[in-house]
Amino acid sequence: MEESEKKIILLESDIIKLLEVAKKNRTSKIGELLGMKYLDKLLPRIKGEPDWGYDELEKFFKEHGIESSETIDEALTKLNKR
Repeated sequence: MEESEKKIILLESDIIKLLEVAKKNRTSKIGELLGMKYLDKLLPRIKGEPDWGYDELEKFFKEHGIESSETIDEALTKLNKR
């Protein structure tokens, strides 16, 4: 299977950890986080980074009803209610 054909699955627990780290780093909105991941997409991959990036994160947020205008706390609340 080619690299581009791999199915990447994001775990909700990984996203919750990411949101908690973003909150500690004073990222306040989901859109800011997506913007940072988009910039990461343009840079060479760093060893140890997760297999998923901007595209997968954006899809995850859409699937979970999380809008880019929402705060990190709002997103965490939505995910923790599941």
